Amino acid sequence: MVCLITLCISVFNYFVDPFYIYKTKLINNFNIKKSQIKQQERITKIFEFKLDKNKYDAIFIGSSKVDFALSPSYYEKLTKNKAKNLALVGASIEEEIDIAK
Repeated sequence: MVCLITLCISVFNYFVDPFYIYKTKLINNFNIKKSQIKQQERITKIFEFKLDKNKYDAIFIGSSKVDFALSPSYYEKLTKNKAKNLALVGASIEEEIDIAK
């Protein structure tokens, strides 16, 4: 019974994709009405990074200046290494280090 409930919740979360982790577009009308991803940036960036942690060769941490200044796609173009920008608006360096662990 517990497995069935867990499966139902997992399937529901996959289709609804509340934090845009799976990047599904199966229920477009519902997903369009969701709040902007940027409003929940701390949650979405952390979840996305934790799910794909071994996929990146470099991460950028810092405040909003790093967020706007460093582009992971440009870094990849220059170095051929995958990067993730984990910079958060108003974040302290301690908070960023905790996220990167």
